[in-house]
Amino acid sequence: MTTQSNPTTESTTTSGVPCGRFVWYDLITTNVPAATAFYTSVAGWGTQDFDMGPGGKYQMWTVAGVPVGGVVQLTPAMGAPGTPPHWMAHVSVPNVDESTAQVVSLGGKVLSPPSDIPTVGRYAVVADPQGAAINLFTPLQGSAPQTFD
Repeated sequence: MTTQSNPTTESTTTSGVPCGRFVWYDLITTNVPAATAFYTSVAGWGTQDFDMGPGGKYQMWTVAGVPVGGVVQLTPAMGAPGTPPHWMAHVSVPNVDESTAQVVSLGGKVLSPPSDIPTVGRYAVVADPQGAAINLFTPLQGSAPQTFD
């Protein structure tokens, strides 16, 4: 049996990215150098550093020079003790703050409140009522990320 959702009117972010598109993937891992060696060999990805200012550097995955995701060190603040390395998907929404409030009203949880990524956009980490986590993301106007169709 298949079911079909009943979506509301389709909307887009201020940069024109359709709402609900997967736009970025982060690998959260306990060993960034080992993960880098693995994925650059297996997937053929390149890497590129993004300067986060006082926050240090963020390593991005690239395909043909185009950033498609990133990799960060798993820290104790990112989850319960024993949280394994994992991938985190980012989905575009028109307004991170409004979507985060909607998550709460629908029984979900906010794992990381809405925050700015300088020169990139705004994001929040949320979980659905069953506990599955996802990042909500709104790019700055004029900084539309690559989408994955």
